[in-house]
Amino acid sequence: MTPKRERDLGKAFMRSVRRSEKVMDDPLLTDYIQSLGQRLIKDSPAHGTPFTFFVVDDPQINAFAGPGGYIGVFSGLILTTETESELAAVLAHEIAHVTQQHLLRAWESTGQMSIPSAAVLLAAIVLGVAIGGDAAAAAAVGGQAA
Repeated sequence: MTPKRERDLGKAFMRSVRRSEKVMDDPLLTDYIQSLGQRLIKDSPAHGTPFTFFVVDDPQINAFAGPGGYIGVFSGLILTTETESELAAVLAHEIAHVTQQHLLRAWESTGQMSIPSAAVLLAAIVLGVAIGGDAAAAAAVGGQAA
């Protein structure tokens, strides 16, 4: 996958995630997560890769990496971690998914799914844990039909 195609997939993925209305619009929290993530990548091989860190309003203890360097952290994880180092460890794990291209390799193995369809399907999968089985299944089926 070309870097441009990955960025396009990432942007489409993030639009789908934002439509879930679960992305928190708290400037202090967003700035904190973004700052912590940027500190982790500044001296790493990931430096130069554009990353966007954001918070999903959900009590689950979870985080996920999307295509194009988009990393979501559930609010439940932030509230549960006892130290910044614990939270940083989870972010580092998600950064590794991006730098090692785990998601992109999985996407490429699915064939020639269009970027909009893949983005909706990926968003449904990562948010499906949070929104529940029936809603996630409907979103995934809708994504496959797109």
